[in-house]
Amino acid sequence: DSRTAIERAVRQIELNDTALARSYLQRPLIDPRITVTERSRAYYLQGYSLQLAGYSVSAAQNYAKALGFNPDNPATLAALGDLYARGLGVAKDSQQARDLLRRSAELGHAPGMTRLGALLLDELANSPNPEEDLAEARAALTGATNADDAEAFLFLAQSYRASHSSSPDPE
Repeated sequence: DSRTAIERAVRQIELNDTALARSYLQRPLIDPRITVTERSRAYYLQGYSLQLAGYSVSAAQNYAKALGFNPDNPATLAALGDLYARGLGVAKDSQQARDLLRRSAELGHAPGMTRLGALLLDELANSPNPEEDLAEARAALTGATNADDAEAFLFLAQSYRASHSSSPDPE
């Protein structure tokens, strides 16, 4: 059963056996009986397992396929946005990264919110609108902290440090 195979792949990714995870995903990727949402998830998982194994180009290709089946897959939007932000497997493109991460954040995906906030903070020094970007970063990071994303707490605190704010607030 393809649905069971997808769940087994998730378990193997959790165990860091990415090769076995990808073997479990072979059937779901071509099974005509699964939904487009399930196929999108399978492509995302394959991309994620490839990214974990260090194959960023292949990961980006699988993320693109996942979005072809479900353009509102928030985890895939965040993962592909992160690749664009870092220039892994794709040409570095901050605007493309922002667009993908914004879509993920708008869909309520906490890791997407965190990545968007971190990207905006990282680019504040070169931003034409630093106050707007800082406000957007803080809003995204606050949303992620409300979802208990631990990494978001660190970035949100960082946004109040002197390097990111004209009026630092140590508390």
